[in-house]
Amino acid sequence: MTLLKRRPISPAPQRDADPDEQLEHDQLPHTASMRLLPVEELVLDLVRCFCHGWSGRDIAAWNHAFQIAEEKLGPLDAPPLVARVFALMRSLLRESRSGIRFMPLGCGRICKAEQVLMNAVQGARRGDFVPVRRAVSWFFASRYPEETETYLALRALGAVCDRCQTGRPADAEPEPRASRVLH
Repeated sequence: MTLLKRRPISPAPQRDADPDEQLEHDQLPHTASMRLLPVEELVLDLVRCFCHGWSGRDIAAWNHAFQIAEEKLGPLDAPPLVARVFALMRSLLRESRSGIRFMPLGCGRICKAEQVLMNAVQGARRGDFVPVRRAVSWFFASRYPEETETYLALRALGAVCDRCQTGRPADAEPEPRASRVLH
């Protein structure tokens, strides 16, 4: 597990200790326990590519993110998804005071920060923003999660994930929410 960190400007708000810090790698939950949809699995891979590239200053990791997405979504739908994931990660880094833990690409285990993030992505994709607010509060100990860039980035990523999962083209108008509830 690696810690992706930015230099804090002011003292970080105190949060409960990360339980993953006491767990050995083999004690972490399996990624499959999250029951991620294919687009959500892709988002997790893209998050890990971003983190690897950011922490190691390796731009090849970011190129790899585009290659992975293009293989799964094609050249038209992949760039918006990668851009939304990268925008989310940049906002997380900008707003986080304590850093973000992540696992390497291809790892079959998932750490707590990734679980919280993926629960938020799942909620945003479904149009349920309670998990999004919870995730932002978990990362930042914020009383007003809706006022963060990360909250907005998660909502935007959820919309792109929903479009990718349902197979609508990137330039299609979103389906009205009411009709999706009835399916």
